[in-house]
This record gives sequence, C-alpha cells and structure tokens, in this order.
Amino acid sequence: MSRPKGSAGFTLIELMVTILLLVILAGFAVPNFTSLIRSNRVQSVADEFYSLLQYARTEAVTRGQQVTLTASSATTWQGALTVSTAATTLRRQGTEGFGQSNISITSGAATLAFRPNGSSTTAALACFAVCPTDTATPSCRIVQVQTSGRVLPPATGVCP
Repeated sequence: MSRPKGSAGFTLIELMVTILLLVILAGFAVPNFTSLIRSNRVQSVADEFYSLLQYARTEAVTRGQQVTLTASSATTWQGALTVSTAATTLRRQGTEGFGQSNISITSGAATLAFRPNGSSTTAALACFAVCPTDTATPSCRIVQVQTSGRVLPPATGVCP
C-alpha cells in the first residue's frame, strides 16, 4: 500500500512550533511548581511540629507530671528539640531538626511545658511561626498553644 503524498508526517515548522509552545508552558509552570514545593515543605514541618506538641501534651496527661519541650536555642525551634520530664528524656529531635533545609520555626520562648492536667504553663498564647527562609515574601504557617494546653492545627498567618 502506498501513502497519499499529503500525509507523509510532520513538517519542520510544525515541530518547531510545538516545541516552542512546550517551552513557553514550561516557563510558566516551573516558578509555580517551585512555590508549590516550598509550600508543601512548610506544611510538612508545621504538621510534624504540631504532632510533637501534641505528643508532649499527651505524655504530660498520661504520666501525671509536667512535660517540657525545649529548643536548643532561645528562639529557634528547627534544631535539636527535647521532650522530657524532670528526670527522663522522652523524645529527642536530632540536631538537624525536622530534616528540611530553608525552613525556620521561631517563637519568643525557649521552652514550653505542659502540666499534668494538659494545660500550658505559659501565661499567654504561645505561637510558633513556621516560615521558608529562601524567599523574600514568605507564606508562613503558625502553630499556637493556648493557655488551656490546646494545640491549634497549623494555619496560614502570622503570630499575634
């Protein structure tokens, strides 16, 4: 069987136009994809930090004694974190923190403690900001601990 002469394949012009359209679409997609990855990394660290706070509160109630979450530095919570009672270390987050580079967790306090009834020992709302450090306009997630001890899930915003 022979092919008709008009349907032999793609011309070079058609192929170049298709490639040009793909390059233009990729140019729009890459910055948005980078932003999506950054946002997902921030959400992941915020969720993990939220879980660690929940763990500390649960241990305080279960053990019937005060449990303290301590940061390695006064206001930076992405390094080594320790959950402990007066005599026992219950959990230690390594020096690499949550394993995500370019993400910082900041707060005004170096420690956070939960009483045996699950309430927080702080007199005011404790707020932790989880932010990317590799962008000029960061979109942060905040995790708050109320004086009642309730840990609020990560939400978009800034600490009050």
